Amino acid sequence: QRAGPESVVLAVDGQTMVVAERSGRVAVLDSVSGELLWSVQSTVRLISDLDIGGGVVAIGGQMEGGDGVTPPT
Repeated sequence: QRAGPESVVLAVDGQTMVVAERSGRVAVLDSVSGELLWSVQSTVRLISDLDIGGGVVAIGGQMEGGDGVTPPT
């Protein structure tokens, strides 16, 4: 099943791009070559925000079991 724009969150830092499905699947790619650098199934099951900087990926949302931080709306 393909993810549509409403179910994907993106962040870019220079030559690195992070693509996350709101359901928790995260992939980090080289934004120039498109090469997959790494991917993971996050414990955050409802991703609402995403950022990358200094080699660190930050994911905001609701974690398994209902714990976690949800940004204000």
